[in-house]
Amino acid sequence: MEGLFDARVDLFEDAGGDESVRIACELTPEGALCVSKHTAGTLTSWVFGQNQRVVELVVAPRDTDRLSAALNLAGAHQLPALLRVELCGGDAFEQARGLLEEFQVPYCVYGAN
Repeated sequence: MEGLFDARVDLFEDAGGDESVRIACELTPEGALCVSKHTAGTLTSWVFGQNQRVVELVVAPRDTDRLSAALNLAGAHQLPALLRVELCGGDAFEQARGLLEEFQVPYCVYGAN
């Protein structure tokens, strides 16, 4: 059954204008949940002093299992598909943070300034 679900999905993508944004969700082989936000362009350069930036929100495998149970899923392998439906738009990364805080699931953020 796990093979029916994608381990990695795009939650949002916009490459219009001078700035591009891609927000993706991935279940790692170890079972961790990773939501990443990739930005590139003039705004990213102006705000962060670099042309490209990646910020990752990571949930440890045991907490990913706990989140799956709280959402009544059959397993963590269903998380990316559910999040693709639940989180949409340019603020999907922030929505993911809100979801984790709502269910009191610990996470780490990497790459934030």
